[in-house]
Amino acid sequence: MVADERVGSAGPVIIRLTITEGNELVAQLDTLTLQPHAQITRVYEVPGTKLSIFADALAGGSGSSSVDVLIYGWTE
Repeated sequence: MVADERVGSAGPVIIRLTITEGNELVAQLDTLTLQPHAQITRVYEVPGTKLSIFADALAGGSGSSSVDVLIYGWTE
């Protein structure tokens, strides 16, 4: 997983990754806090094929924030 917050964003953003089965959120995999113009790269071993991603701006900023989240995976 690679996540970044774009230059010019108003403030920090929290990214939540949740393992999902069907329409049910099963377990939170990770929570990431991104600052403007920051990037995070993580590798996970996840026993599933569906992941829900949520992005929430932290309070206090004015304007908008833009993020990119890229997920790469494979099956064996």
